[in-house]
Amino acid sequence: MARGKIHTINLAAPPEVLIVDSGDTVRVVTEFDYVGPALSARMISAIWHPTLFDPHNEIVRGNKTFTIPSSPPPGNHISVTMDLLVPSGEVGTDYGLYSSIRDVPGPDIYTGYYPNIITIEEVVPEFKGTISKKELEYNESRGTIPVSNVPQDKEGKVHVWGRNDMATNQKLGIHWIVRDPDGIVVEDYEDWESWPNTDPGKTHEFISPGRFDLNKPGPWTIGISLAMNPESTVQVASYAGVLCTVAAAPPEEYTLDVTIDPPGAGHVLISPKGPYSPGEVVTLVATPYAGYEFDHWGGWPPYPGVGSTSPTLNLTMTSNWLVVASFREKAAPPPPPPECTEGAQKCIGFNSYICSGGKWVLLEYNAPQCAAPPPPPECTEGAQKCIGFNSYICSGGKWVLLEYNAPQCQP
Repeated sequence: MARGKIHTINLAAPPEVLIVDSGDTVRVVTEFDYVGPALSARMISAIWHPTLFDPHNEIVRGNKTFTIPSSPPPGNHISVTMDLLVPSGEVGTDYGLYSSIRDVPGPDIYTGYYPNIITIEEVVPEFKGTISKKELEYNESRGTIPVSNVPQDKEGKVHVWGRNDMATNQKLGIHWIVRDPDGIVVEDYEDWESWPNTDPGKTHEFISPGRFDLNKPGPWTIGISLAMNPESTVQVASYAGVLCTVAAAPPEEYTLDVTIDPPGAGHVLISPKGPYSPGEVVTLVATPYAGYEFDHWGGWPPYPGVGSTSPTLNLTMTSNWLVVASFREKAAPPPPPPECTEGAQKCIGFNSYICSGGKWVLLEYNAPQCAAPPPPPECTEGAQKCIGFNSYICSGGKWVLLEYNAPQCQP
């Protein structure tokens, strides 16, 4: 039974026998009916067992203060809980339980002493350990499990580290099974460490006794079980999942197929021509025919550069590719915008024009409204001023001599 469990028991009903461990919690529920004013009361609960000197010897007791709300007739039904922690060092089947409500008007409320309703079991040591590290050795390389992209036809060797998470020295054991992508068992290894055993917090490395051929592409799996207590084996940790993914050996050469959609819309220059070695770079240049323009690169499986709108594509050969050069028809150019707003008029030089069909058309030659405006008058009619020693007057918008050597103009 796991330690630290919570066991609930309601003393309002005939209680059933509880089987608990040291460190568990017994949650006691006490129910009663109350009529009266609001007040502060206490709940007392205890686990007890009979002894020669005390028939109700308490091993753990709880005391809890709570508030009872105002309860005019017909009153309220009150429910109160109390948590009791089962102490260590107590084992037996004769433990009882009682609960009482105190500090209420009248006599205290007791549930009665229920005998033999709690059994405290002996706590079995809990073994604890961890698979702290796991690695796959494949020829000259190593990787943390699960390992990706292991080259095909390498030889594998498994390393697993188990850690003792207990406070005492422990003997660790291991068991793992490796299967290939077809589910065939290629290694079944089981072992217990020899003396000296593993100290608290320390690790022990288990190593595969031989090697197995990683000769199939795809996911390889492993199931690992870390154990303690060889007299009565206890599994303390496990792993079940991918050991590694073996990459298929690359072919000696790749092919490249290029198609045009729609057909006849253009052509693609391929340099160099195939077939191609792995890693070789091929340059594709798409050129449209008249009436078309290049749109994008497509194809399958998706390759670096698929979807690009550049007419030049540099493609590294890591697979067999189907490349599609997509062209589209050129759109007709839009009509030029109108020069003017229909019916509008304006002067160009001395001539008048009107907007008709979006263009300016001559309306009147030497139109009066297009003649140059007269120059502004030089002065205000009737105004006078001196220019040198002479007096002038404004007549017809110009300065006209009024008096030669006028007295008012002398210095």
